[in-house]
Amino acid sequence: MDVEGDRASCLLPATESERIMNKSLLRVEEAAQALAVSRWTIYRWVEQGRLEGTKIGRGSLRVFSRSIEKLVEQNRTDDVSSGLFVHSGGLSPVGSAV
Repeated sequence: MDVEGDRASCLLPATESERIMNKSLLRVEEAAQALAVSRWTIYRWVEQGRLEGTKIGRGSLRVFSRSIEKLVEQNRTDDVSSGLFVHSGGLSPVGSAV
């Protein structure tokens, strides 16, 4: 199975991802795109406290981009014991050239 190819197809192009993450507050759809998950997962994670959000106006949710960065950092899998290394190009088996 080509893990790198499967994962890369889920990610936004670098410029789009960078544009989104340069904002301090993200719409739910933008947060979902940045993490390659559904909008409902974002709502659930905010409710569970895994992501930080705030209500704008009459209930429109925004997600703090810093909480997305924190979530990603807390769940990194570049540990040698996992067998995978996360880098800017996607996932690679440990020991392979990046």
